[in-house]
Amino acid sequence: MTDTDTTPAEPERVEQNPIQDLFARWLDNGGRTARWLLLTTFAVYVSGLLPSDLPAADAPAYWALSASQYVRATGSTAGWGWLAHLGRGDRLALLGIVLVPSLSALCYVRVLPRLIRARDLAMALMVLAQIVVLILAASGIVRAGG
Repeated sequence: MTDTDTTPAEPERVEQNPIQDLFARWLDNGGRTARWLLLTTFAVYVSGLLPSDLPAADAPAYWALSASQYVRATGSTAGWGWLAHLGRGDRLALLGIVLVPSLSALCYVRVLPRLIRARDLAMALMVLAQIVVLILAASGIVRAGG
């Protein structure tokens, strides 16, 4: 028997990229924060600690509606108007829901200055373009399908 037969293979070393590590850390921490926020704000909503425009017990009656039908049926605000009503339990519960899809944009915003300092201009331009597209999509200016 030789040494190579009894010695386990050493794992291949992968060089770490500090910008990718930063993005991953922010994404991980953001995911943890979003889960905590989802659970906490939902608990506030269903407990009735804050007044709500739509009581939690009535919510299932509206689940099958499209967004526009929901807004009409409940008298809710469309778009980002819900932000003005964060003192209401049903609107507060939206914070975690909004944070989840916003995480990648927040991570891109965080790593953009590092890419610029590293003079990785091609990647910085791609990240900037991605940030712009995500902001336009979130604003409602650009919609899926054109």
